[in-house]
Amino acid sequence: MPKIYVFNLLLMMATVSCSQPQSNDQESKKQKALIENIVEQFNNNYVFPEVAKEMGEHLYDQLEKEAYTGLDSKELAAQLTQDMRSITHDKHVRINCIERDANNKPTNSLVDIHKRFKNYGFEETKILEGNIGYIDMRLFFPINTDHNAKKVVHKIMNQMASTDALIIDLRKCVGGSPEMISLLVSYLYPEDTIIHLNNFFYRPTNSTFKSYTLKEIDGDRLPDMPVYILTGAKTFSAAEEFCYDLKNLKRATLVGATTGGGAHTVEPRKINNDFEMSLPTGRAINPITKTNWEGVGVSPHRAVSEEQALTKAHILALQSLAETITSNEQKARYDEVIQKLSTEVN
Repeated sequence: MPKIYVFNLLLMMATVSCSQPQSNDQESKKQKALIENIVEQFNNNYVFPEVAKEMGEHLYDQLEKEAYTGLDSKELAAQLTQDMRSITHDKHVRINCIERDANNKPTNSLVDIHKRFKNYGFEETKILEGNIGYIDMRLFFPINTDHNAKKVVHKIMNQMASTDALIIDLRKCVGGSPEMISLLVSYLYPEDTIIHLNNFFYRPTNSTFKSYTLKEIDGDRLPDMPVYILTGAKTFSAAEEFCYDLKNLKRATLVGATTGGGAHTVEPRKINNDFEMSLPTGRAINPITKTNWEGVGVSPHRAVSEEQALTKAHILALQSLAETITSNEQKARYDEVIQKLSTEVN
């Protein structure tokens, strides 16, 4: 499969600003060359060629109207992004103004954005009351770029194996790589089960690639573990695929708000020394639904505010466990925690 990434690409703060506007003539020539590069790459690679054509025409029309005159590089990147999205309606589309530090090193490049997340995207793990596992994920790290990521996953999932239910918090997860999705979902199925997760159409080669769970993983699998996924408006892209896959496979319960709505795979592409872009080159095609979540997001099973999603999922997990046990003492402990948590939910 091509080396693609699925991100909600966030522009990071940097110590040095992008370049300032130049003379009108120089500015016009540079803007024209910039737009020509963008349009060419989109026409050749964007997932929907007819949309790329319309978008290119719009950018040239904006250039002719001098819509970009007087903008510095950062403002230009923002305006181009806005104009491109007005046609594509694609939240993955972005023009990024490359910012650099005192040593001229890029500080906000799209190419290595995954390196700016701590602990390979795992923000926090802990055990909640009632022996409920909790994982806060901010990124589905591209594991093939750093094999230490697999060791972190192995450690975390071994920790979760001793719990009675699992909550995966994706409310602030910006996306990432299908590779990590395949690895994590593999822990949720038996060893002798291979699950077809998704198909990806790739425009540059007009090919379709398939993703599956893995035959071999490190550590114990958790095929009977109840799983709850927390969702919100910032849950995006690969994080949405994880939700969408497990929802349609009926392997997890989604709790929270509808997700952001980005189902395209993207590649970071250089435009020149000052600009780069995220170019959506493919789209997901779920083998069950034959479609995806682009523009509509993934709806939860239990709709609650993002702020209350964790508490609600915690309650649901405890209620489900309470229904399966025969120990009155354990049921009483579950009920005590449920009553305490219920005061926090409207």
